[in-house]
Amino acid sequence: MDRRQRVPVYRYREGDERIVADIKATQTSQTTRPGAVIYSPPGHFDLRTRVLIDISYLQIKGSGHGFLSEAIRDESDSSQWVETLPGGSHIRVMNTDGHGEAFLIARSGSPATVGRLNSVEFRDFCIDGVESSKPYIPGNGKTGIRAQTDNDAFRIEGLGFVYLTHAIILRGADAPYITNNFIAECGSCIELLGAWQVMRVTNNFLISAWAGSAVFAENAEGLPISGNSILWYGSVRLVNSKRCSVTANKFVSSWPGMVIFEPGSEENLISSNQFLRTDTESSIDNGKDDYFGMVHLNGSNNTVSANHFSYRVATQFIRPLSRVE
Repeated sequence: MDRRQRVPVYRYREGDERIVADIKATQTSQTTRPGAVIYSPPGHFDLRTRVLIDISYLQIKGSGHGFLSEAIRDESDSSQWVETLPGGSHIRVMNTDGHGEAFLIARSGSPATVGRLNSVEFRDFCIDGVESSKPYIPGNGKTGIRAQTDNDAFRIEGLGFVYLTHAIILRGADAPYITNNFIAECGSCIELLGAWQVMRVTNNFLISAWAGSAVFAENAEGLPISGNSILWYGSVRLVNSKRCSVTANKFVSSWPGMVIFEPGSEENLISSNQFLRTDTESSIDNGKDDYFGMVHLNGSNNTVSANHFSYRVATQFIRPLSRVE
């Protein structure tokens, strides 16, 4: 095998953001770009500058997402806890460069001339915004992963996200796979913007505040949202989306509007989900009363079948109380 075709592996060290530049310098032709692996070992690493990814075939991986609930820590007496920080491969977003993202994926120029970014993968580490407070929007303004330009076959798997205003934002994505992540104490968990297709959002824990969404998608075609545990304000919101499926998820929310289809959302399926409307944050109003419904549809030819709905809210917490009969 030609030595130049081998995929290099880089070990991340705190403050070492020159890795991508090195890969670009050594992989310069169209046909010899195998990409690289950036490995973050277990430990606490402070990210001081935004990482700009403008190359394809890059895998950034760690040795475990090491999630820990920082909100529970900050709201409790943790003086006797064994650990008070996330573990595993723990990247703290401590940017001093004026940028809010930990990872920005963007390539300058028109996709017609430079092509989309392909097969960037994030696996098995924790992105920690370090400090924030409910509802995390506007919060600290930090974003875990933002893809700003057209991309294909991205994979985000096994990550932990905590204390971020936005965990994941993908724009112009084709065939990304978001699975087995733990996203909690973030303003919004997964945001899918622009026109895109063939995406999967499966088997995640998504715990968002009342100001954002667990999953937000616009102009989606055939998006499956399946097997997720969607809690606290468990909101899936689709705008102008068609032939998507919301199936086999667990929803638990302190507010109405667990699934919202906005105008232009047609021929979608909501099936085999469990919905529990409870109340753990009665002092907070997300702007929707209970007559908004657990599921709110504004579109045509959508199907809702074989779901289980539970309503466990004390009378005094029903919104608005004046409409209780």
